[in-house]
Amino acid sequence: MWHLPGPETVTTREILELIARDLGHPVGVRSLPKLAVRALGLFNPMMRELAEMSYEFDQPFVLDTTKYQSTFTTATTPLTTAVAATVAWYQNRNGTRTTPQKEST
Repeated sequence: MWHLPGPETVTTREILELIARDLGHPVGVRSLPKLAVRALGLFNPMMRELAEMSYEFDQPFVLDTTKYQSTFTTATTPLTTAVAATVAWYQNRNGTRTTPQKEST
């Protein structure tokens, strides 16, 4: 089986920290107990799917892309580049561009 290559493996929190950095302000992170997600799934199809796929978040979910990369020798976009481009696109799509705030040191 082949898995398409992607960026380096990081946690969801690390991705949110990259987004927060590019936005220039913190992004809140909250967790919801599985029972609550299942209850919300009774009314919301998206939450129902999230509950069904929650096993993917119980342990690290890392795919081995060695077979694909050795066959096709492709390069992937670094995660920091992909997140920055996505945030820039999102901010510019409806003129909602905001100026990132400088980090205080």
